[in-house]
Amino acid sequence: MRIKFLLFLVLGTLAGYYTNAQCSVTSQPSHNCASYGDQIDAVKINGVSSPHSSGCSSGGHGGPHNTPGWLFIPGIGNSFTIQVGGGVYSEAIAIWVDYNNNGVYDASERVYASSGWSQNHNGSFTIPTGVPGGLTHMRVMCAYTSGTIPAGNACASYYGTWGEFEDYKVTICEPPSITNQPQNFFACENGTGQVSITASGADAYTWQINNGAGWNTITANSTFTNVNTNTLKLQNTPPTLNGSMFRCIVGACGNASKDTSQEVQMDVYANTEIEAQTFTDTSCIGLNTKFYVKSKGVITGYRWQIFDNDPKVMDYVDVKMPQFMSNNDTLIVVKSQDTLNGAKLRCIVSGLCGKDTSANIEMTVNALPAVTKHPDDITLDQGKKATFQITSAGIGVKYQWQVGVNNVFSNVNNGGIYTGVKTDRVQVKSVAHAQNEYQFRCIVKGSGSCAVDPDTSNIGVLYVNPPASVSTISTDEEVSMFPNPTSNGNVIIHIENTSAVSHYSIIDKMGRTLLRGDITKQNTTVDVNSLPTGIYNVQLTDKFNTIKHSLQLTKL
Repeated sequence: MRIKFLLFLVLGTLAGYYTNAQCSVTSQPSHNCASYGDQIDAVKINGVSSPHSSGCSSGGHGGPHNTPGWLFIPGIGNSFTIQVGGGVYSEAIAIWVDYNNNGVYDASERVYASSGWSQNHNGSFTIPTGVPGGLTHMRVMCAYTSGTIPAGNACASYYGTWGEFEDYKVTICEPPSITNQPQNFFACENGTGQVSITASGADAYTWQINNGAGWNTITANSTFTNVNTNTLKLQNTPPTLNGSMFRCIVGACGNASKDTSQEVQMDVYANTEIEAQTFTDTSCIGLNTKFYVKSKGVITGYRWQIFDNDPKVMDYVDVKMPQFMSNNDTLIVVKSQDTLNGAKLRCIVSGLCGKDTSANIEMTVNALPAVTKHPDDITLDQGKKATFQITSAGIGVKYQWQVGVNNVFSNVNNGGIYTGVKTDRVQVKSVAHAQNEYQFRCIVKGSGSCAVDPDTSNIGVLYVNPPASVSTISTDEEVSMFPNPTSNGNVIIHIENTSAVSHYSIIDKMGRTLLRGDITKQNTTVDVNSLPTGIYNVQLTDKFNTIKHSLQLTKL
């Protein structure tokens, strides 16, 4: 048995360790590790071995060593293996780290102490969270004892000074802290954009993207730059990135400690562009009209302008109330004036992604459609053609002729005895005495933006002379019709000379043939129950459809 052990048995009962409450990290306590091999043989922490712990240091103290430069992350365990005793003796060990970096190994900074002696010590220690980061000191101590080395013994000597100290410079890595999270952001098509993060204690930034197939690290290319900084920048942004998610992983101490930001979304907006618009417009004096533009992109405003022909201006100026009312993409012209005829307007559309200006919109203001010359009265003989005509103002004018009896009017259609009912002149062919005092008028209205309440002409009256002789048309004495007027039932058409007449036709005031039949005898019965109340023209024609007689029937 070696003398050291005998002394330990004797003195160990009388006193303990000598402790030093204030143990400077620069102190170099002396121990005896050469006599009996009370030495540190190997130190490995987190898989990294020290090149200095291979035997007894001079005076029992080695360091402080700059290598291997171990890195400790607060809150994360550090595993170690320490071999002692020169392969012969067992030792107890203790480890201190000046993690508050005040230059003193405080008793609270003993991060590990074995509970007994051994030649091979395996364990782990953890640096508390919240401590300052940076370069600091660590002390590893072995001593010949079967007990636990006291926490305040970082500078103490054991009885006989049997043991060894090894000092190292280590780094405590302060975890990075994200102080400003990234925010949702946007870019314009083929434009630029960026997203930023702020983090304390960070020395590495890794940006990632998720297009729906999981997270991938972004590398620099024609779209992404600054990929390893706190601000990721985009250029030539494609629309395919719309809706993509981004995040940043910040690291400290060479990414030994990391933190991940919140996920944010990127929107890619279409560039502001006018896709459709009004190019020309025709309105009438006193009427409202409107123009429009249709745009794509995120629109923030519309600015309608009109060209000012004042020689001092000769440029576009903003439209003003009350003549114009702007409702974003629509401009309303209130009660168009003839002064706006030939005006040029445009719209400037602003958006998040630029602005666009419409093509010129040319405006035409016409007079309202109106009758300027009314139809005249006409007097004709039976069988002649009557023409009623008007003159109107305005463009895009639409016409509708009406025929009336006793100021009761109805629209007439082309066909039968009428032609030109949709023009400025209507013709009545082969007038009959039964049409005597028929009234004619025309309704005039505009089209498109000039479609307003129509204008109605004055009345033109058709006067038909009675037959002058048998050579022109048979006298009414040769035919008769009774009862006339009639309210219901039948009427009888009496013909003196049946060889001269083959057919009868009952025609309404709009020229429509409602009833038609053959005449084969002197008295022909006609059922008129289906006829509405009104005045009708009864025409008797020969086998060549030449009108031979014309009568007027009144249905009550």
